[in-house]
Amino acid sequence: MSVYRRIFSKKNQSMMHPDDRRRFDWVSPLCMLLLCAISILFIYSAQYTHGGDDWKKQLFWVTLGLGTYGLVSLINYKIFLGYAHLIYGAGICGLLLATNLSPISVEMMGARRWIDIGITTIQPTEGAKIGTLIMAASILARSELGSVRDSIVVLAKVAVVFLVPMLLIFLQPDLGSSLVFPPMIFALLYVSRLSEKFFVSAFALFAVAVSVLGLDIYAYSQHLEQVRAIERTGATPPSQEYHSILPIHNYQRNRILTFVAPDVVDPEGTGASWNAKQAKISAATGGVAGKGLFKGTQAQLGYLP
Repeated sequence: MSVYRRIFSKKNQSMMHPDDRRRFDWVSPLCMLLLCAISILFIYSAQYTHGGDDWKKQLFWVTLGLGTYGLVSLINYKIFLGYAHLIYGAGICGLLLATNLSPISVEMMGARRWIDIGITTIQPTEGAKIGTLIMAASILARSELGSVRDSIVVLAKVAVVFLVPMLLIFLQPDLGSSLVFPPMIFALLYVSRLSEKFFVSAFALFAVAVSVLGLDIYAYSQHLEQVRAIERTGATPPSQEYHSILPIHNYQRNRILTFVAPDVVDPEGTGASWNAKQAKISAATGGVAGKGLFKGTQAQLGYLP
């Protein structure tokens, strides 16, 4: 009861003064509501001829999310500073429960990202993202940032806070979710008014990392083409395995190639590049204005997954 009073007492509630209402960012919640409405409408349009009910699930989660959004908005944000360690710890525990060592972890689609709680399964990744943001923001709010040299200890703490969940998510494996963390940390550091030299150095390191990854993807694409060339002659290629020092799987390389060179990873367009191919057809047939709601050819013919 004391925790409830501490969080929702009038002293801690973020009641807006008339002047605060004029300064309140009304654009963000309105854009969020608009995006939610569009998502429900588009899902309904995609399943219009097949009688799907995924739009109802979307409506349920949107309603639940908006309710949570409203509830959290009543809490003074300073409360989160006091509970940052607990929130972050809960997120990390959730990720650990989704590993192979946990008896309640569930493997789906070749990855262990879910926890079986009996009535349903949950994915702790999203909660871990929120906990990581709160913990990092708590560290930055309590610290004075100046030059990179003076802020090295604070930056090290923030780096550890991000690296722990990022590594656990990468090992699931879930490359897409783990790649969300770098933009999150740079956004926090940017608003914390860190020295511009840090971002220049970080951008240089990022460019080097992208270059190394690009060379690896190019070598992998050449490997695929060589294997297919040998197979077309009727001979058996010496090895179809691609080995690299980078800690990424071939299916993750295939996802990148599907975006930059779909014909290399899926020449027939019936496998990994299927979604990209259907998206291009939809954009080409619809033009700038589109065909309109309930009139999308690819969706109505069932070509979209």
